[in-house]
Order: sequence, then structure tokens, then C-alpha cells
Amino acid sequence: MSVHAKLAVVRVAEADCAIKRADIGASWRGFKQEAGLAATPGRVIVAGLVAGFLAGLPRLGAGTGSLLGGKLVEMLMDGAFANLGAAIAAGAAMANAESPPAATAAAAGDRQD
Repeated sequence: MSVHAKLAVVRVAEADCAIKRADIGASWRGFKQEAGLAATPGRVIVAGLVAGFLAGLPRLGAGTGSLLGGKLVEMLMDGAFANLGAAIAAGAAMANAESPPAATAAAAGDRQD
């Protein structure tokens, strides 16, 4: 096979690779878009509840433990609930900080009487 024939084969292979790379990029962008549309808050919560339920199921024929890793899942769930509680408390504190000062002054004036 001559050098020119080998170069032609390489060019064809490079073109084919470029086409496949473009197809993969388009497929990946489509996948990311569909995943973003599918991951609604309700679905994420339901998936978390199902995972928590499965983590709490006992193993068949074993003593203590769970199907999905026991202590590790328990640690992750505890951290998630702690973060959720902190976020709710922070939201309540921000709502109280943004309350109108007139209502606060009136309440303070009532206490001084």
C-alpha cells in the first residue's frame, strides 16, 4: 500500500471519528437536557424516600444491617436531615429579620407599659 493510499485511509477514519464525536456530543447534550427536565423536586423527594426505605430493610437471613450499606447510609441520611433542619431554621431567621420594624416597635412598646 502506498503512502498516498494510507493517507486517504487515515483521512476517511478521521472524518468518521469527527462525525461520531459530533453525534456523541449531541447525544450527551440531549441526555443532560432530559435529565434536567426529569429531575423535578417531587421525583427527587420520592427517590430519596424509596432509598431510605430500602436502606432500612433488614437483610434476608442476617442479623442486623441493611440492604444498602447500613451505617454508611444512616450517616448520610443523618447529615442530610441535619442540613435540611439548618436550612429551615435559617429561612425562619431570615423571615424574622425581614419583618417590618413598626410591628417590632409596637410589640416592644406593649411590653414597657
